[in-house]
Amino acid sequence: MLVLTNLSWARNPYANPIRPRPNARLFGPTVFNFLEIQTRRVLAELEVQQINFVLKKRALRFVAAAVEDWLYSEAVLPVSDWSRLGEGYLFMPDPRSMSFSSEVAFGYESGPPDKFDEYGRVPGDSDFGNQAMRDREWDSFQAFKGEFARKFGPRRRGRSFQAGRLDNEVDDPDSHKHHLDQEAMKPQQPQGAPNRRKRRTARKRKRRH
Repeated sequence: MLVLTNLSWARNPYANPIRPRPNARLFGPTVFNFLEIQTRRVLAELEVQQINFVLKKRALRFVAAAVEDWLYSEAVLPVSDWSRLGEGYLFMPDPRSMSFSSEVAFGYESGPPDKFDEYGRVPGDSDFGNQAMRDREWDSFQAFKGEFARKFGPRRRGRSFQAGRLDNEVDDPDSHKHHLDQEAMKPQQPQGAPNRRKRRTARKRKRRH
């Protein structure tokens, strides 16, 4: 199974989930680094049931399985809200095995070169190479590494090729502690979202007066 995750979600899962992702589009030229696909992840039985549930819900007409009981994953799942499946980590890659790339450029034997930023934007786009956005995502990305380290321990859930070799399966103690310390960079609330807790508190104070 290949899971494709929106880059902005993996870099900043704390952002406002209802805001459009960067450079959202149906079609466009794509540059894909095959070596960054994470492998070696082992799914638990419950995770398989959760994935089967999502596949069934997204099916337009037919579903099939080798065993009939596999078609009824909802019967064994404690929750059906997609955002709560796997406690929100089901379809998320391990950020510790992700690179933080910015731009890619390549040329041809004839004709002008092509250049894209990490969201497929090209030179001339007003948001091309948005450094302020990268800075925010860098902090949230490091914090998410810490969250993953705390949740899953030093053993990585997925591994990819970095610098020509496969990532380590288990982080050494110093690397694990470094990741844990980075969780302190986590934003206090979804970025761009209203602080509902403060608004409720303000309303309570008004009622008291």
